[in-house]
Amino acid sequence: MKTFISVEELKEMIGKGGAIVIDCRFDLFNPEYGAKAYMENHIEGAFFMDVNKDICGAAEKFGGARPVPDSEAFAKKLEKMGVGNSTRVVVYDDNIYGAARAFWQMKYIGMEKVAILEGGFKEWVESGGECSSEIPKSEESGRITIRIDGSIYCDMDHVLKSKNAGGTAIIDGRAHERFTGEYEPLYAKAGHIPGALSFPCSANMDGECRLKDRELLSEIFKPLEGADEIISYCGSGIAGARNFVALTELGMPVRLYAGSLSDWISYDENDVETGE
Repeated sequence: MKTFISVEELKEMIGKGGAIVIDCRFDLFNPEYGAKAYMENHIEGAFFMDVNKDICGAAEKFGGARPVPDSEAFAKKLEKMGVGNSTRVVVYDDNIYGAARAFWQMKYIGMEKVAILEGGFKEWVESGGECSSEIPKSEESGRITIRIDGSIYCDMDHVLKSKNAGGTAIIDGRAHERFTGEYEPLYAKAGHIPGALSFPCSANMDGECRLKDRELLSEIFKPLEGADEIISYCGSGIAGARNFVALTELGMPVRLYAGSLSDWISYDENDVETGE
């Protein structure tokens, strides 16, 4: 199953009863937004997963502000929606943030048939897609056999080992002024992981919930061509996840450092750079 599907493709899948849809709307600065938006209106039959409570783990001393959750607990939440290993799952939001992190998390536990709705909820509504405020109930539970894909995961130790190695590129998906340290609204230390490159994930977008034309996207990431691995990070694994899905769409070798800068700075011995 490809990384993104269109609104029309999703309509066809739903019409054939061939997909479970999950609403992952999310606002970094308003944690109540996603659940409230879902309760008001959502794609008919869609379930909801809260980025902070369902898709990410609880913050502790290390691991970052939105760490990788316990895989079994995450899988059980999906199973209650009727999701199994062979189930086709479509995640959506309205900015490719929550959906991107959900996509990565599902891929990390070995789910293959996952896609993001390109155009998101807005294009679904504009196309006349069926919506509802009714909360669905799954008729039966699914069964997920967890198969961790370590090739798309990166922890702090891996960053330390790789950041000075030839063939590895580390990219920061936050706004450029956060990369340089000129502005930092969330964390105690401002700046970026030493040696990282600034690739603001906002540059990937054509509108609110659609990636740019793939040729334009290729041009944006052209400086990374030839890298053996690309480590994508941000503040807490959200903007970094958007870069992850964009690079996955282009077939480039990318890992997500889910703990990101909020994990990196939790280790006193780790340096942070500012400026260009």
